[in-house]
Amino acid sequence: MIKVAVQTLILILLVSLTWIGCQGDPGNPFDDDDDQPGSDDPTRYHGDQAQDPFFEGWYLNVKDPAQGSSHLLIIAVLNPNRTSGAWSTAYALLADMNRGSYLMQLFDPLDFNASSERFDASIADRLSIDFSGTSGCIEADGHSACWQLELTNWMRWTNAMGSLTNVPDLAMNWDVWMLNGRAGGYIEYDGQRTDYFDATAYGDHNWGTQFPDTYVWGQANNFATAGDCLAFSGGDVPLGDIPLRGYMIGYLRGDRLYELRSQDGDLINHSYQDGIWVVEGIEGNHKLVITGVADTRTIVRLPAPRPEGLSDYAGQTLKGTVTVEVFERDGLGWKIVDSNASSPAGLENGGS
Repeated sequence: MIKVAVQTLILILLVSLTWIGCQGDPGNPFDDDDDQPGSDDPTRYHGDQAQDPFFEGWYLNVKDPAQGSSHLLIIAVLNPNRTSGAWSTAYALLADMNRGSYLMQLFDPLDFNASSERFDASIADRLSIDFSGTSGCIEADGHSACWQLELTNWMRWTNAMGSLTNVPDLAMNWDVWMLNGRAGGYIEYDGQRTDYFDATAYGDHNWGTQFPDTYVWGQANNFATAGDCLAFSGGDVPLGDIPLRGYMIGYLRGDRLYELRSQDGDLINHSYQDGIWVVEGIEGNHKLVITGVADTRTIVRLPAPRPEGLSDYAGQTLKGTVTVEVFERDGLGWKIVDSNASSPAGLENGGS
């Protein structure tokens, strides 16, 4: 606990020395800055012509508990400015989480296009993703997949990174462009078509130099109360030569949004072992304990950007169960005031 507290204090100090920000209009929370390229909206593309290494990717999952189907999609670019050596590519990945397999096609990085002003990414005029939805076709190794999904009723978590939002040169950034939403359309994988009608949907977005050495991630939006939703992420993220452990939790319960972040002074830690995730965070007079459980046979190994390129070191399932317990201070201890469960839920563990 002492080590975590020291790391949190270091992180807060570094943020206070490097971040200058302003609070925008809540209806339009990201004000453009004429002195900077692009906009302040974290959903946009952050690459420039000098960054190497660099990756950026947008993630979407859809789940239909009634028919037991779930898929995830990633559209990304890795090291687009690299003129020699390995792993300069754009790529699209579609995973059928029922089959426990994924299909990934690599593209010339010159075929990758994304807006530096808003959420709008595409590859080779063959596939695209933005707030309204996604469509495309990919093929590799004799397999093929096509999809077309419309996204509606989405709700953003506009500042998942808190005081680190839009801080340049971080090794890893996280933006939740859809904490909760609905999806309709179809996904066809090797001729097997799945139709989605008002399915639950979730989307986020990463960019930086590499995925953390170790981390956990999770999201849930199938709670008994419609509209309740959760996202969390965190782990060991280096800032220069300083190893730091940072976490973020966003939990909407009814009309209340709990937001906990290590970089904003909240104490958060995690453990993972054999299909059990536990994330515990304290913010003021409240404590959140998030417990995720999944059959390890449902975990699919997925590629993620690492110094050696795309490495299958991330294990994700969309068939987990998440329980969120809320505690309030009671004298020197805590008393539980709420418990909420979601199934299915997305859970991931990366690294060692």
